[in-house]
Amino acid sequence: MRAARLAGMMQAQIQSTPDGAIVFDPDAVAQAHFDPDWFDPEHWRTRVPVQAAAGGRGAA
Repeated sequence: MRAARLAGMMQAQIQSTPDGAIVFDPDAVAQAHFDPDWFDPEHWRTRVPVQAAAGGRGAA
């Protein structure tokens, strides 16, 4: 029942990537021009200044 309601709320599309696939809603403006590079940290390092690059659990 819940899955049927969710299915009516969005039009899911699948975009293949080199590592598999991503499911997204093309009606969401931010996702309409999806770029798999968004999941590559180097993509963001070259576009915006990185404030911190902690790894793992940080200082825990």
